[in-house]
Formats: sequence, structure tokens, C-alpha cells
Amino acid sequence: MTYGGSLRLVARQGGRRIEGWTDLQWLVAVERIKQVQALYCYCMDVKDWDGYQAVYAEDAVLEVPAHHVESARRIEGRREIRKFVEGTVGAVATVHQCHTPVIEFVSTDEAVVVWAMEDMLRFPDGSATKTLHGMGHYFQRYRRVGEDWLIAHNVLARLRVEVT
Repeated sequence: MTYGGSLRLVARQGGRRIEGWTDLQWLVAVERIKQVQALYCYCMDVKDWDGYQAVYAEDAVLEVPAHHVESARRIEGRREIRKFVEGTVGAVATVHQCHTPVIEFVSTDEAVVVWAMEDMLRFPDGSATKTLHGMGHYFQRYRRVGEDWLIAHNVLARLRVEVT
């Protein structure tokens, strides 16, 4: 599979803009998407599972790659995503950082976003794996529901993984 799969963007400056949107409308949409991703990271790291679930659309999809800790997975539905992530990292100390979003609006209600990411996971004492340090990207599709932007599809792709 191509890195990022169907959500991989073609690089271009300025991103795709929606005809008829003012610069202010574009900036507000961009900032709302950034806030959703910030909440995604924050809620996962502080184990706020209600908040984590709330950043996803009802019919969202999460795809995670295979690594030394677990095999590749595709999870559908925000409740199932929450259950999977809570079960996978609920007892793990995590730090997630996302940077430099590339945002392209497909329509007034849909955007494709790529985030550079880095995560550090420290597993509980006695675990076979002590740490996982990953670097790569999130490839995401956001959907606007009312005034809220929600993650509709989230693909984690790592370029480098260090496991101890």
C-alpha cells in the first residue's frame, strides 16, 4: 500500500480552497480542525475517553499499522475506536505530538489533512515491551457536522519506530 493510502495528498502550496469562502471562513475552519486534533492528542494522553470518542464522527474509521506491539487493525465506528484505543493504551503512559498540518478542503463540509506526528509510549512495569517511539504521519479525513469538524477517517502511518 502507498504510504498514507487513499488519504495521501498531492503536495501544493496554499492547499485547495473552496470557491466562495472568505479568508476568514477558511481560517476559522482550519483552526477548528487544529483544535480537534489537539483534543485528539490531549484526550488520549490524559485518558479522557469520553473526550477522545467525541472527536470522531459516528461512522469513523481508524487504521493503525502493524508494529512490534500489535498487528495492523481497521476499526469502524467511534464507540469501537474508543474501546480499541482505550484497551490498547489505557494503562500506557503516552505523549502524542502533531505538527505542521497540510489541509485541503474537498468541499465546505469535508477536508483531507496530513499531520506530522511523533508519539512516545511507556508500557507498565512487567510488559514485554518497555517503550515505543514512533515518527510519521496521520492521514485524516474530516467531516463537518453542524458547526463541528470531526475525524471521519484516521490512518496512522509511521516512518520510523523504535521499540525497547
